[in-house]
Amino acid sequence: MKSLNTTSDSIVRRDIELEEVKECIIWYDTISGVYDELYSNEQMLKYDVIFSRLPKDLDVVLDVGCGTGNLLTYLVEMGYRLKYYVGLDVSSKVINIALRKAGYYKYLTDFIVADLTYPPIRTNYKFNLITLITVLRSHYNVGNIVKEYLSRVRDRGFIVYTVLHNKTLRDGSPRYEEVYILDSSGGITYEFSSDA
Repeated sequence: MKSLNTTSDSIVRRDIELEEVKECIIWYDTISGVYDELYSNEQMLKYDVIFSRLPKDLDVVLDVGCGTGNLLTYLVEMGYRLKYYVGLDVSSKVINIALRKAGYYKYLTDFIVADLTYPPIRTNYKFNLITLITVLRSHYNVGNIVKEYLSRVRDRGFIVYTVLHNKTLRDGSPRYEEVYILDSSGGITYEFSSDA
């Protein structure tokens, strides 16, 4: 498999099939107006579980699959200390909503429309926290994706990711989600599995 020399040689296009990326763009562009109504409560419950295990000083955060910016809202409302927040999502329509929400906060924020396998971020730029919450699916090359993002975590930082398990994106079949919190060395600090 050939890798691309955009920002990193270690993220390979086939970690996620291109057709699935296109399907995600169409889906999230279509539901952008009701995204918060559909997903906010579910996401906030996950954030409560996850962020109760992390320090309040997060400084520089990369939120991969940021959607409408609900994580930024959560972090601000729960008193986490941020210096810089970067949200990345494939859907320009959800990013536009996130931009409007971010305007209410005093934090330095950037939002990027991009595929997570091609993050347009310098490879030497490091974050205190990287999240991929409700983004990764069990049939992706999760290990490769996590390894690449882990290389962008600062010392004593964290990567938080979840892995959804069901066959297709939105087929309505039962699913469960695994939650992982890794420290900058790749050591698991928390692991949890439940119905999503």
